[in-house]
Amino acid sequence: MGASHTTLASASTGVDEGPPELEGDVLGTYAVDKPLFPASGRMMRTFQLRHKQNLSMIVLKTMMVTSDVEQTVTKQQEELKRIQSALKGQHHVAPFLFWNAGNYKPKPGSSTMVRQIHLLRPHTFTTLSDRLACRPFLTHVEKLWISFQILEALDAMHSAKVVHGFLTTENIGLSSWNWVVLVDFASYKARTALPDDDPSDYLYYYQELYKNGTDTTPRDKRCYLAPERFFTPQSGEQQQERPQPPLTPAMDIFSAGCVILETFLNGERALDLGDLMEYRKDKSSQTLQQGLNKIEFSALRAACRHMLHLDPAERLSAGAYLERLHASSVLPDSFRDVLSPLMKKITHSPPDARLAIAAAHYYSIVWATVGVRDEEGKRYFEKALGGTMTKLEETDQLDIGESKQDEVQDQIVEEEKKEEITDILAETEALLRKLDSVNFEEDEILSSLPNPTGSIASSTAATSKVQTREERSEISQGSLLIYLQSILSTVRYVQRPASKVIALQLMIRVAKYVTDEARLQRIVPVTITLLHDQDPLVRASAIEVLSATLSIVDSFPPSDSKIFPQYIFKRVTHLMTDPSLVVRLAFARSLASLAETSHRFLDISHAVRLYEAVGGGGSRSPATGESAKDESMVTDDVFTDDVAKLLDSATGSDSASKSLSKQHSDAEGSAQEGVAGAGKTLISSNYKSEIMALHETISRCVVHITTDQSEHSSPVKRALLSDMTRLCNFFGLDGVMAFILPQLLTFLNDRRDWQLRAALFEHLPSVCHIIGRAATEHFVIPCLETGLVDGEEVVVTRALQSLAQLSKFGLLSRSILLGTPVSTRSGSDSPGLLKKYAPLLVHPSVDIRFFAIKTFNAVCQTLDTPDSEVFIVPIIEPFLRYQPSPRHLVTPDGLESCLYPAWTRERFSEELSKYIPSSGNAISPSTGWTSISLQTGSSDENRTKSAGLQKPKKKDKPEAQIATHNNVDIQTDQVSSYLKILARSRTYAAQYESGVGVAKAQLVHAIEGPLKLAQQIKFPSQDNPSSREVTIPTWYNTLRETHEKQDNLASETSAIRSVSALGQVYGLSIMDQSATGASSSSDMSSDRAVDILRSDESRMIQAACSGEWGAETGLDPALSDTTLLVTKLNALKVPPLPPKLSENKLYGSKLPVSPQNASNTSNDNAGSFKRRIDTVVATSRTASKFGHTGPVVRLVVANDQRFFATGSHDGTCRVWELEKAEKCNGVLESSVTYSGHLTRNNSSNVRINDLVVLEGSHSVCSAASDGSIHTWRVEMVSSSKQSAPANDGRTSARAVGSTVIRQMNPDEGEILALNHFNTSSASVLTYATQKGYVHSWDLRSASEPFLLQIPNDTGYITSCTVGSDRNWVVTGTSRGYLALWDLRFQQILKLWHHSRSTAIHRLGTSIVPAPQSWTGKSRSEMRPFLFAAAGPNECAMFDITTGACRECFRTVDYGGRYPSPRVDEIPHLDEISLSPSARRREIASSSGGAFLATASSASSPYINAMVGSIGASSYSFLLTGGSDGRLRFWDFAVPSKCYASSGLDGSQPRPSFERIDYPQSCRLMLCRQPPKQHLSEVESSRVPKALFQGLKKPENYHRDSIQDLKVVRSGLLSCSRDCTVKLWR
Repeated sequence: MGASHTTLASASTGVDEGPPELEGDVLGTYAVDKPLFPASGRMMRTFQLRHKQNLSMIVLKTMMVTSDVEQTVTKQQEELKRIQSALKGQHHVAPFLFWNAGNYKPKPGSSTMVRQIHLLRPHTFTTLSDRLACRPFLTHVEKLWISFQILEALDAMHSAKVVHGFLTTENIGLSSWNWVVLVDFASYKARTALPDDDPSDYLYYYQELYKNGTDTTPRDKRCYLAPERFFTPQSGEQQQERPQPPLTPAMDIFSAGCVILETFLNGERALDLGDLMEYRKDKSSQTLQQGLNKIEFSALRAACRHMLHLDPAERLSAGAYLERLHASSVLPDSFRDVLSPLMKKITHSPPDARLAIAAAHYYSIVWATVGVRDEEGKRYFEKALGGTMTKLEETDQLDIGESKQDEVQDQIVEEEKKEEITDILAETEALLRKLDSVNFEEDEILSSLPNPTGSIASSTAATSKVQTREERSEISQGSLLIYLQSILSTVRYVQRPASKVIALQLMIRVAKYVTDEARLQRIVPVTITLLHDQDPLVRASAIEVLSATLSIVDSFPPSDSKIFPQYIFKRVTHLMTDPSLVVRLAFARSLASLAETSHRFLDISHAVRLYEAVGGGGSRSPATGESAKDESMVTDDVFTDDVAKLLDSATGSDSASKSLSKQHSDAEGSAQEGVAGAGKTLISSNYKSEIMALHETISRCVVHITTDQSEHSSPVKRALLSDMTRLCNFFGLDGVMAFILPQLLTFLNDRRDWQLRAALFEHLPSVCHIIGRAATEHFVIPCLETGLVDGEEVVVTRALQSLAQLSKFGLLSRSILLGTPVSTRSGSDSPGLLKKYAPLLVHPSVDIRFFAIKTFNAVCQTLDTPDSEVFIVPIIEPFLRYQPSPRHLVTPDGLESCLYPAWTRERFSEELSKYIPSSGNAISPSTGWTSISLQTGSSDENRTKSAGLQKPKKKDKPEAQIATHNNVDIQTDQVSSYLKILARSRTYAAQYESGVGVAKAQLVHAIEGPLKLAQQIKFPSQDNPSSREVTIPTWYNTLRETHEKQDNLASETSAIRSVSALGQVYGLSIMDQSATGASSSSDMSSDRAVDILRSDESRMIQAACSGEWGAETGLDPALSDTTLLVTKLNALKVPPLPPKLSENKLYGSKLPVSPQNASNTSNDNAGSFKRRIDTVVATSRTASKFGHTGPVVRLVVANDQRFFATGSHDGTCRVWELEKAEKCNGVLESSVTYSGHLTRNNSSNVRINDLVVLEGSHSVCSAASDGSIHTWRVEMVSSSKQSAPANDGRTSARAVGSTVIRQMNPDEGEILALNHFNTSSASVLTYATQKGYVHSWDLRSASEPFLLQIPNDTGYITSCTVGSDRNWVVTGTSRGYLALWDLRFQQILKLWHHSRSTAIHRLGTSIVPAPQSWTGKSRSEMRPFLFAAAGPNECAMFDITTGACRECFRTVDYGGRYPSPRVDEIPHLDEISLSPSARRREIASSSGGAFLATASSASSPYINAMVGSIGASSYSFLLTGGSDGRLRFWDFAVPSKCYASSGLDGSQPRPSFERIDYPQSCRLMLCRQPPKQHLSEVESSRVPKALFQGLKKPENYHRDSIQDLKVVRSGLLSCSRDCTVKLWR
C-alpha cells in the first residue's frame, strides 16, 4: 500500500493463495461467493461476497503486507477515511465502505509475519469492460451518456480534492440502466514514478489477470496511465526508491480519454504499454491516431485528442470538457437538464419507487428529448400515480431547478474571480479548431449514420396531429433510449403488479419515439418475459404492448425476419388457454394485429431475398463502398412498392427482367434473366410454405377461441370479432372460407347470448367483402334472416345495419333484394328480403325503424332513381302515408316523413300474442320493448324542413280515403306475416331456454363479487346481536373525531401501522385480537392524534390505501402488508367495528320487526296488546325535576323494553324505566335527563323534534331545532334488590346516566325527522332537514351512504319513514306530496300528491299480504303498504306498487267546529311527472286548490300518532291519536270491535263505527261522532244520571294534541303537547 515492489512481493504471492479469512463483526456476516477475474492482479485479489442472511452481494479486495510497512498502512487508512468523507453524497462514485487490517500471522511455509488487509466496496451490476462485449450493444447515444457521466464524476471528485489514480474500464461500474459509478479508488497504488525501462512495477501494480482453470494468464496489456507517471532512469542511477510525486487531476483526465476512446471503439484497446512508450518518445502513435479516426463525432474526437495530450498542463478540467461538448451539441441538453437529475434520484430508490419516479417525469423527459408534449400520457400517469406522489415530485423538480440556478450563480462568481481561466478557454477553442482542420478528414461522419428517428415517422404521424411537436437534434431524440433502458432494467425487479402495468404503459408510449432496433432488441424481449407473470392484468397488458410495439416496426435486420414463427408465436399461444378472462380478451384483441404484422414481416423479408436473387443484392454502393449486407439493413431504400409487387406477379421471370433492365446493363441482362427466373421459383415456393405455416398457427388460435364453450367465452369471441377485417385480409379468400366463416356462423347456435349474435351481425360485412357476392347470398343471407326475427331488439338492429352495408358494397343481387317472378311450375313467386321484412318500417322500436329505413335508403341509392321508383315504392306502398319523391327515398328523414307512424307497443304485442301458443306465454312478447312517442302533424313538417325536403303532396280526398283504407288492410296483412315468423322464432327460443330454467333459479341466491376474498375475510355483522359485543377501540374513535374536526388531516385509517391494530379496528376473524399495535394506545389524546394524522407518513399511507400507485411505491416495506389489507377492505367496503351503543349483552333484545308487522306503524309488543285499554295507570308531572316542562313530541321504547325515552320542546330528553313505571303509585318520574342540546348552545330555545332508538342497542339519537343531532347511550346497571333473573331472562336494571357517542351539526336548518336501521355491515341513521334534504350517516364507518333531495316546490318535509326491507324510503311534505326513493340506486321512483292537499303528519310502512286475505285461508303475496295520516282526522293505507288506497280510517264529527270531508269519498294519490318541467307545470296548476284546502284544514283535527299490528289473521288493529286529544282503536275487519278509549267526557254520546266496501278492493272504516246536546235540548227523563251526582274527579285524559303512541308489554304509552306522558292499561 504505497510501499515498494520488493517489500510487498515478499509478502504476497499473487493469486495462488487460498480464499481470505473472514473474521469480525462485519466480515463474519459474509461468505465468499466466487473470485473475480479480471480485477485480480499480482498485488491484490478480488472476491465477490454474499451475505449469509439477506443474500446481498459486496466486493472484497485483499492483500498481504509485512510489518515494515505499518506506517504506510496507517497513512492509507487515514487517506481512505478522507476520501470516504470527501465523496459522501456523490452519486457517481462508490468509495470503499469498510477496511481493516488483520492480526499478524506467520506466512504459510515461511517464518515471515504478515497481516491481511481487507477493503469492502459496493457491488455493481456490471463493468464498462463487460458491458461493451454484451448484447444489446451500446448505441452511440448510450456511449455519449456514459462519457458524460464519467466526466461528471471526475468533475465532482476533483472538486472534492480526490484523485482516482487508476481509471480503467474495469473500475467503472455500471448499473443495469447504464448509471456510471467509479470504484476501486487507487490511493494505495499511487505510483507516479515508474521506470520506462523496467515494466515489473507496472505489471505488479496495474496489470490485471484472467483466471483459466489453475493457470494465471495476463490480459492484453492495456494501459490507462498518464505518460507523466513514467520516467526514464539516468545512466548510472542507483537502484533505489524514487520519491513519488502526488497524483494530479490531469492524470485522471488522460485515463478518462483512454476509457472514452475505448468505449467508442466497442471495447478495442486504446493504448497498450508499448503504444504509450512510443507515444512518449515520438509524441505520436499510429494506433492512437487510427482509434481517434473511428470516433464519429468530430467534437468528441477533438476532445479525446486533447485529453490525451502529452503535456498535463495542456489538459483541461473535466467540467471544462463538459461545457465544450455541450456547446458543440455533441452532448444534448437533455443529459444535463432532465436525465441526469432523474437518474440521480432513482439510483438509491426501490424498484417500484424507481418506476413511479420515472412515470412522474415522463412528460418532461419526452419534451426535453424528442420535443413532444404528450398531454394524454401526462394525464394518464398523474391519475395512476395519484395526487400525493405527483405533488412530491413537482416539489422535487422545483428544488432541482433552484439548485441548478444556485450552481450557475456560483460558477459565474468563480469565473469572475479567476480571470486566467478565460485565457485557457480561448486557447482550447483554438486548439480544437486546429485539430478539426488538420488531423481529421471526415468532419461530418454523423451525417452518414442511419437516422434513428426515421423509422418512427409513420408511427408518429398520427400523434403529431394532436400533440405539440418541436424539433430536436438527432442525438437528443436518441437520448430517450436512456430513459427507456431505466424502465426495462427496473421492471424485472418490481414487486407490485401495478408497477409492471405502469412500466408497460411507459414502454408503449416511449416506443413511438425510439428506433426500430430499440423496439426489437429491448422492448420486445422484456415484454415477452412479462407474458408469464403471475398477475393476469400484467399478462394482458404485456400482450397488448407486444402487438402494438411490433405493429410500428418499419425496418429490421435479416436476422429478425423469422421472429414471428420462431419466437413470437411460440411465446404467446399459451395465452389463449389462460385461466384469466382478461388475458384471453387481450389475446383475442391482439391476434389480428399480430397476424397482420407477421404477414408484413414475411413480405418484406422475401422481397429483399427476391431483390437480391435477381441481382440487386450483389451491387455495391459507389459512394460508400458498403456491401449488400449493410444495404439490406436500410430497408427504407430497398422495400419499395415495385419490389413488393415481385411476389404477386404471375409470370415471374418476364416481369422481373423488365423491372430490372433499367438498373443493369444490356450485357448482363440476358445472363441474369435466367438466374432470376430460377431464383424466383425457389423463393416463391418458400414463400408459400411459410405463409401457409403462419395461416396454420393463426387458424389454430381462431378455432380454439370460436369453439370455446366455457362459461365466460362470449366476451373473448366478441373481442375477436372486433378486428375481423384485418384477420380476413390476413387469411384471404381461401382462408376465410376454410377457417373464418364456418366458425363465425356457429355463433348463432347460442340462443342465450344475444350480445354475441349482435356482434356477429355487426362485423359480418367485413367477412362478406372478402368472400364475394355468391358466397354471401348462399351462406350469409340465410343466417342474416334469423337475426331479423330475433327476440332481442339489438340483434334485429345489428342485422338491419349489416343488410344496409351489404347493399352498399354491392354484395346482394336484385333477386335477393326484390325476389323472383312467378314460377311456371309452382305458380308462386319468391319474395325478396325487402318485401319480407318491410313491416319493420312500422316497428315500435325507434332503432329498428330507423335502420330499416336506412336499409331501404341504401338499396335505393344502389338501384338509382328510375329503378327505385319502379321496384321499391310498390314494396313499401302499404306503409306510405304520402307519395315519396326520389329525394325522399335516399334520405332517412325524407323517407320517414312519408311513412305511417310506428305501431304502438300495445298493438304490436297484442298482434304477436295471437300467433304465440299458450305454452309460450311464459315469456312475455313485450320483453325488452321500450315505449316511444309518436311524432305526427307539425313534428313531421319540422323534420321534413330540417332535411331540406318539400313535404309530399297528399292525394285527392276521395282517393286518399280509399287508398288509406286499402293500405291499412295490406299493411296489417304484411305485418301479420312477419309476426308469424317472429312468433315461431320466439316459441323456439322459449323452448330452448326452458331447459335451463332450473339452473337459473338455483343461481338466485348465488354470491356475487370476489368469492376468494369473501371466504378469507369475515367481519362482524351489524344485525347479529352477538357480534355487537365487539366495539371499536377508543384510540381509533379519537382519531376519527380529530379527523372530522380538521379537514386538512389525513384519514384515521392512515394511523393503522400493524396487522394487530387492523384487527382491533375491523374485528376480522383472520386477526389475532390479543395482539396490540403500535398505534393502538389507549391513552390517545387529541394532540397526539393531530400529530399522527399530520405526519407525511400518514399522508402517504392514506394515498396508498386510496389506490395511488405512486404512493404505494414510496411506503416503508414493513407497512406494505397492512396497507394492502386496508386497501382490500376499502375495496370490499368493509366497515370498522361499531361504537359501543349499549352494555355487552341485551336480554330479550330482538331484531327488526318481522315482515308481518308494520315496521313503523307498530312495535314488537303489538301482538300482545289487549283490546280494551282505557285506564290510566300513571301520569308524569310537569315539574322540572321529575318531568317535562314543555310539549312532549316523541316517544321511543328500547328493544328489550327496559326503558323508554321522550323528547320535548323544553330541549331535554328524559329516560323512564318501564319496570319502575309499572310499579309506581300513579306518578311517573324520569330516571335520567339528557340536556346535551341545551348545554351546547347555552340557550333555552332549543326544541327536540324527533327521537329514535338505535336498533339492538341502548343508544338514543335525538334531533333538535338548532340542526344538531346527538347520539347518546343510556347507562344501565344491575339492580341490587333482585338476586335472581326474571322468567324471561331479563335482570332488573336501573338507568343511571347517559354518554354522548356522536354529535353532528348540519347547516341546513332544523332536523325534522329521524330514522335508523341496521344492515349486515352498517348502522345507518337517516335525518331530514328543513331545506329538503334527506341525509344518511353510517355510525359504523362514519360516512354518508346516500343523500336525497326533495323537489323544492313540493314543500318542506314533515315526515319520513324507511321501508320494512330497508331498500326504500318515503317522505311526506307540508303541501301533501309523497316521494318514494330507492336507496339501492338513490333514485326517486314516484312522486304523488295526496288528494287532501294538506300536510302529511305521520307515515308508516309495512310489507304484508293484501288486507282482503287477512281473514281468509288463502294468503296472497307480500306487498309493500304505506300508512299516511293526512287530512281532517283521517288515515289511509296505500299500496305502494300501484298507489291505490286499500284502507281508510276516518272520523266524522257532526258537532265539530270544522267542516268534515264527504263521508263516501276515498283519498287517492295523483302521480306527478318526474320531469322537472312537467312537474313544475302540474304543481303550478294544482297550487291554487291546494292552498285553499290547506287553509281550510289548517285548524281541523288531524292524526299525529299511529301504532298497531296488521297482517295477522285474527288480530289486525290500528291505534290512532290526534290533535283532538282522543285515542281510537280500529279493527280492520269488524266495526263493532272499534271504540274510542280516551278524550270523551261522560255526557258526550259514544261514537258509532261502520265499514263501507268499494269495488276496487278498497274499504272505508268510518267513525261517526254525534254532537253533544245541551241540557236545555234534552228531556228531563233522558238526562244521564251521572249529571245528577254533583262534583266528581275529572277524567284523566290528554288536554292537548296527542303526539306519539307506543305499545309496551304492560299497556300503551302516550305523550302529548300538554307536557305529560301517560301509561294506559
